[in-house]
Amino acid sequence: MAEVTPRYTEISVEECVRIANQLTKNLEGESIYCDYRLQGSVPTNTHIRGISDVDFLVIIKNQCYYDKDGPKANQYFPYDGNLFGDLVNLRSRSETVLSKQFPAADVDVSGKKSIKISGGSLRREVDVVPSVWFNSKEYQINNLESYRGIDILDRSVPTTIRNYPFLHILKINDKGAQTFEGVKMGIRLLKNIRSDSDQSIELSSYELAGLLWHCPDDWIKFYQGFDLSVLAGVDQYLNALASNHELATSLITPDGTRKILDRHEKYMAMVRLSQEVSALANEVFSELPNSVRAGADYDVARKRQILSENYVA
Repeated sequence: MAEVTPRYTEISVEECVRIANQLTKNLEGESIYCDYRLQGSVPTNTHIRGISDVDFLVIIKNQCYYDKDGPKANQYFPYDGNLFGDLVNLRSRSETVLSKQFPAADVDVSGKKSIKISGGSLRREVDVVPSVWFNSKEYQINNLESYRGIDILDRSVPTTIRNYPFLHILKINDKGAQTFEGVKMGIRLLKNIRSDSDQSIELSSYELAGLLWHCPDDWIKFYQGFDLSVLAGVDQYLNALASNHELATSLITPDGTRKILDRHEKYMAMVRLSQEVSALANEVFSELPNSVRAGADYDVARKRQILSENYVA
């Protein structure tokens, strides 16, 4: 559940800066101007060592999609080009630049939505995601980037997919403040369990974060030294979801764009994850002194209470 060291995070950011510098230098020579942003686990501090890659957005800067019902819609200049075509071109040109500028790295261009670059001189695996801004109605009202969306190219269709990564970051960070960072400990816990499991748990890090965002604050609130309270709370919460299909499948992503468990396969993956968390909680419980465990071995609620109350140095 522990966060990675500040230096580990700094290296992730430094590698993204290297990639941005190469893209800027080469793309601007072709009049392709971009903004660069991190999304996902690094800006929410829910990344884990050796498993999490870095999600790096490359966003067309000088044009955007926008909500035509927004209060500033009439202030946007009509675009006389083909924005979708420009997004396809950004993807193609980014692939070429990265392959040329990082010749020793593995530049995997097979992904539908991103270019994965790793190895060579890079110290982190980075997913480069070509995209374009979407200025939502809320963004036009308050001018806060948290409410600014992006459209990502899915070239397998081809089409674009809209989401709000900065709103997701805001929501997870707000939940972190409300739970004294307990939600982030829980997310890291689930990511490690998913990675170590012998079962197939096909839930993305985005979906794991979304699930725990809905967890009651008091169940995962962290107090210094009482790490096991977070484990107990996550166990209780996933058990509640696993036993209530209707509730579990009604949960919406923090950015409000879709249901988290939007396919039956994802619900079943959540059930398997719940089983893994319970197995871990039981294993930890069994290692507590006999005097602490007395009379609670077969009482699930009492087990969780004992886990929550025991200090971890």
